[in-house]
Amino acid sequence: MTAKSNAWDRPNGCYDLALIYENRKDMKNRIKALYLACETQPMNRRWWAELARAYAESGKREVAIGLMETALRIPKEKEDGYSLPAMHHVHPYDLLSQWCGELGLYKEGYEHCKEAFSLMPSDERIAKNVKQFRKMLARPQQPID
Repeated sequence: MTAKSNAWDRPNGCYDLALIYENRKDMKNRIKALYLACETQPMNRRWWAELARAYAESGKREVAIGLMETALRIPKEKEDGYSLPAMHHVHPYDLLSQWCGELGLYKEGYEHCKEAFSLMPSDERIAKNVKQFRKMLARPQQPID
């Protein structure tokens, strides 16, 4: 096996392992397997996004947001391995907007939601989310005690 094929096979194998752990509800080992995929192929959006999703599902939305934003910083033309088309479309921005909204990060969520909407303007749910974020941003801010 060459180094190039190893860089392709190992992250996919790590992802398969993560799916097994996901089915077993073993979050700790699922996350470990996804970290190995990221370590092997750090210039691939998919592995960072899968790791973000695992953290989001474990309730760690702040970490998930940072990891998904990391994925989005990887330029398509510089990605290693297979470039999953969904990672360059609406999906990551939609997830980010939802996670930000859940944490009350309305400004950040609004920006991600606008990006999702620009990629899929026919999606009624995303259009409603854009309006909801605008409504949340228009509300007067409550002072923090």
